[in-house]
Amino acid sequence: MAIQNKIIALVVAAGILMQGAGTAQTTAPSGKSSSIQWDELNPRAIGFVKDYLDIHEDRLMKMKVWGQPYFIMIESVLNRYHLPPSLKYLAVIESDLKSTALSSAGAVGPWQFMPGTARDLGLVVTATRDDRMDLYKSSHAAAKFLSRMHEQLGDWLLVVAAYNGGLARVENILPIKNQGTSG
Repeated sequence: MAIQNKIIALVVAAGILMQGAGTAQTTAPSGKSSSIQWDELNPRAIGFVKDYLDIHEDRLMKMKVWGQPYFIMIESVLNRYHLPPSLKYLAVIESDLKSTALSSAGAVGPWQFMPGTARDLGLVVTATRDDRMDLYKSSHAAAKFLSRMHEQLGDWLLVVAAYNGGLARVENILPIKNQGTSG
């Protein structure tokens, strides 16, 4: 499964565990009750989502409680930019909502911005100050970034794939996919 599909599956899994409203109760791989509508998932992603839920369900359920104030703030920012509230789960997948998260590539903060991208989005990144670690400021930057990608791609699933995998990678895949379906 391509990295973009894995990222989408992770976001779906986190969202499934943390929302739970309006869905039927089913049994998760761990045997616990879970709010999932399996028939709404891409069949290629179901196995990955089940594995992810089996491994991370307890941690995500705890985060649902302690992360509530953060989710409220992030949703407020996303709402201000007219974005789907479920995009807040990108910060869960990227960093477990940790402002000090640091990737091996140098991405920092809850939204895991690289320094150049952060600066392009108006965040300050210096030796003494790093706005990527500020949840409020970085959430505004993420909302701007997500909005821009949606303007270019026109599809939220593609935006989620591009958020981590890179916009150029997704844009390069689209012509190949479109060539394969035309004809």
